[in-house]
Amino acid sequence: MEVEIKVSVSDLKRDRKKRKWFAWVNRNRIVTRLFFAAPESMRSDLEQHAPEFAGLISVRRYGDDTDRLIARVFRKARRFPAKQFSKDEMLHLAQLGTMRYWTQKHKTAQVVATADEQRDLQSAVRAAMRQ
Repeated sequence: MEVEIKVSVSDLKRDRKKRKWFAWVNRNRIVTRLFFAAPESMRSDLEQHAPEFAGLISVRRYGDDTDRLIARVFRKARRFPAKQFSKDEMLHLAQLGTMRYWTQKHKTAQVVATADEQRDLQSAVRAAMRQ
């Protein structure tokens, strides 16, 4: 299953112009279903612009809690036959996932280090201004 997350109508329309999803149907895919997820406010836009074979998911906040979301499938996706992974393909995907994980972890560490450096610099400036 593949889920395309859309946060703007322009993103959805731009992808549709590229016709990138239409080639999706004819490829020998490892994914059996395609879904689009978007904020509930974009539901009618999803219905209008997403390909007819794709499933649609609306997402909204749970009450006043800004951290909790509720996702609801309001159109099921058409199921396509998927190819079986070979052992080499599984290993390759595992390697790609691992590289992506470590790259992201490295970027996060750099951001944290930069934030720590800025905090230390701000503390030093404050201390110097007090003197």
